[in-house]
Amino acid sequence: MNLHGNWAMDRSNRFIEGPLTASFHEAVPVLEFLDWRIDHIALGEARTTLPINVESTNQYITHQAALMLLSADYTGGIALSTLFQSAPIIGFHPMETDYGVYMWGAKASIKWLYPSSGDLICTSTVPAENWERIYRRFRDGKRVIETLTIDMHNGDLHVAQAEFTYWAQNSHSLRSNAFDTKRVHPIFDHRYKTSAKLIAGLRALEQEKPEALRAFDDNISPRAAGTHGVTLARRFCRVIPQLAPMVATRTASIDRLIDGLAEPYNILSVGVGLDTRPWRLDSPQHTWFELDLPLMLNYRAEVLPEADHSSMQIVREPIDLRADRLDERLLSIDAYDQEKPLLIIWEGGSMYFDDLLSKQIFRSISNLMSDARALLWFDFVSEAGVKGETGNTAATNFIRCMRKMGEPFISGYDDIDGFLAQFGLVVTALEGPGNYTTHKDPIFQHYSFCTAAAHSPPAGHGRCGAAP
Repeated sequence: MNLHGNWAMDRSNRFIEGPLTASFHEAVPVLEFLDWRIDHIALGEARTTLPINVESTNQYITHQAALMLLSADYTGGIALSTLFQSAPIIGFHPMETDYGVYMWGAKASIKWLYPSSGDLICTSTVPAENWERIYRRFRDGKRVIETLTIDMHNGDLHVAQAEFTYWAQNSHSLRSNAFDTKRVHPIFDHRYKTSAKLIAGLRALEQEKPEALRAFDDNISPRAAGTHGVTLARRFCRVIPQLAPMVATRTASIDRLIDGLAEPYNILSVGVGLDTRPWRLDSPQHTWFELDLPLMLNYRAEVLPEADHSSMQIVREPIDLRADRLDERLLSIDAYDQEKPLLIIWEGGSMYFDDLLSKQIFRSISNLMSDARALLWFDFVSEAGVKGETGNTAATNFIRCMRKMGEPFISGYDDIDGFLAQFGLVVTALEGPGNYTTHKDPIFQHYSFCTAAAHSPPAGHGRCGAAP
C-alpha cells in the first residue's frame, strides 16, 4: 500500500496528481502487528482499517479505546501529508536530501459513541478549500496547524469520532533558529539531541561486550546517552545492525590516532555531539576544542562530567557549519595556540552535506592546515553507497534505513585523493571497519576512515592501510 502523494501545482494553481510513493506500514510496527492497513489515499483523503481481532480487542471483545485513537491519529496524519507535495515525512519516508516534513500531533480528542465490535474503518478528509493555504504555508516555511476530523465506523454504524490538531513545518525553515537557544523549536532541539544520544547509546552498547571483544573502553557514554539513548540504540540495531560496528570502529580509529600523537596538539572536534574522549583518554598534553550548535554544547554541560574533570583542557565554541566558517571561528578563540599542531576530527559528518557546502567546509579546514604537522581525520562513504547502487541488498537496505531515520547520506566520494587535492590535502592513511573488527558486512566496502595532511605527510605519518 502506498502512502505519500507526489503532488504538484499546475500554472492555474490547481493541484495535479502524480505517482504515489513510499509506504507507511514499516514505520508503524504496533499497528502492523494488529493487522492495521491503509485502504485508500488520495489528495487530502485517507481511509484505514483496524480489524476486529484478538490483539486489538479488550475484555468485552470490542476495540481497545487507545487503539482506536491511535488509528485515528495515523489516518488524519496521512490525509494531511498528501498536501506537502513530494516532501517526505521525516521518520516515515526515505529521504534523499535534508528537506522533509516534521509532523507532530499537537492535540487530540475523541468521542466513543458505540462499542466497536466489527472492523474499524477510519476516514479523514481535508476540505478542498484548505488545500492551497496548507501547501503554501508549508512551502513558505511557515507553521501548518490544522485540525482534522476522523470518523470511525463499523459498516454503516458510526462508533466514534476524533479530532486531531496537527503541526507541520518543513525542515529547512525549522532549523533557521538553530543557533538561538531561546528561539530554537522544541522539535528541532529534540531531533538534534536525539541523534547525538543515539551515537552515545551505540558506544554504550559496546561496553556490554566482554572486555576482550570491545573496540574501545568507555564508561561515560552510558551516562551521556541515558535511558533514551540506549533504547534508541537497541531499536536501531534491530533495523540497521551495521550501525553499531560502524560507530565502534570509527571510534577506535580516532582513539588510536590520538594515542599515537607524539607531541601536544590542539584537537578540534567538529560537531562534537556527546563525544566522551576528553574524559576517557588520558592525554593531558592536548587542548580539546569542542564545536557544535549552542543547544548541544549546553546539553553536554548537563549530561557529561565537568570540563575541569578532564585531563585535557576543554574549550567550547558554538558554530553552525551551514552559516559559519570553521577557520574563522577557531582562529577567533583566545585559547587557540597557533604554535601547536592541529588535529581536526570530523566524525560522522562528511556524508550529510551537499557538494557545495562540503567543499566550503573542506576549504575552511584546509586553511587551518598550513602546518606540516596538522592532521585531519574524517569518515566517508562511497558515491555508490550514497546512491544505493552497490548491487548488494544488505548495503542498499542500510542506506534506505538511514534515509527513513531522517539521516540521509547525501555526499559520497570514490576518488578521495582527487577530491582532497583540490584543497591542497593529501591522504596519509586510509582504512575501514575491517581494520578494527572481524565482523563482515558488504556496507563496510563502502565506508572508510581517512587521515589527511597538508601537501606532504608529516614524519611518522606516511600513508598506510587501505579501505576495505
